[in-house]
Amino acid sequence: AVGVSPFYLQNAEVFDKQLLRYWLPQRFHAAYVNKGVSKLYDWQRECLDQSDVLGGRNLIYCAPTSGGKTLVSEVLLVRRLDLFPRKKILFILPFISVVTEKVATFTSLWESGGVRVKGFYGSQGGSIIEDEIDVAVCTIEKANSIVNRLLEEKKIDELSMVIVDELHLLGDASRGYLLELLLSKLLFSSPGTQIIGL
Repeated sequence: AVGVSPFYLQNAEVFDKQLLRYWLPQRFHAAYVNKGVSKLYDWQRECLDQSDVLGGRNLIYCAPTSGGKTLVSEVLLVRRLDLFPRKKILFILPFISVVTEKVATFTSLWESGGVRVKGFYGSQGGSIIEDEIDVAVCTIEKANSIVNRLLEEKKIDELSMVIVDELHLLGDASRGYLLELLLSKLLFSSPGTQIIGL
């Protein structure tokens, strides 16, 4: 499968799957070390080590709040960007406040690696991901609008990955149906788009 081999293996000493540098493209490693993250928990490594997840297979996982769920999706995201540099990634979050927070966090982590991040929520961002944007961090409603636009323009293949944080909102009485519709459209219309749910 494409992209299954580790990015940062320069000698036998680095062949330790607990080390974050085993999984990350080298251009992102320093940013995570500066943040104080250099090792994975066992469960994080197991998620990344699942059969063909690095090659594009969908993944759903859960962990307690503040348990490190986002790190797994971040590793998969930056690897996917390296594999498909001209394609886009949607990172879906439930609330505007979390979207703005993640845009700031991701920008500070990935800007030095050349990744451009933009927030899409409320009246911000529109429904088109500009060519210069790599990662669109958006609310459920904006993500649905973006996917609809890509479908209308027959550009859905421009998405390489969709990450859904708080996937349990599928059961939410007011917004769950929209998330379900969005994921159904992706599964039916864009089987090559990797979906990560946490």
